[in-house]
Amino acid sequence: VRQLGASDAWLGSLGAVSNVSSVVGYAAWRRVIERWGDSRTLKRIAPGAALFPILVGTLRALTPILVVAGLDGLIVTGVNLSHFNLYLKACPADRRPMFMGLYSTIMNVAAFVAPLIGVVAADRFGLSPTIIACGVCRALGGLAFRVWPARTDVGAE
Repeated sequence: VRQLGASDAWLGSLGAVSNVSSVVGYAAWRRVIERWGDSRTLKRIAPGAALFPILVGTLRALTPILVVAGLDGLIVTGVNLSHFNLYLKACPADRRPMFMGLYSTIMNVAAFVAPLIGVVAADRFGLSPTIIACGVCRALGGLAFRVWPARTDVGAE
């Protein structure tokens, strides 16, 4: 925000673009997932979630970031839907509440701790290299679904 001189109006536009693209993405991905299936969808699009941090780390203008944010909203909704569907299928039905509680706990702890780590890394290595490194981690995580496909037979009875 400071490095690129983003105004309050631009931040509002970013929020609007992100939210609208997410709504459109959820509507569109439902149909795609019905056609491709959860696992195939996740394998194909999860690496694409890396585009946002990598491009934001390299872009030096605000308007292209809005476009990238819209694209990210479209991609990430497909990742979220397919991943969550697979997660529910993999959880044993009788222990699903425990699994969901554990999942929520881990996600919330990560949502709290990751920005703290990011600030330390940005202070040490610079903001752009840190954001790009986070994008590379996202890409590797997305590619992991190709190497180790999600198994939904784990919780089968």
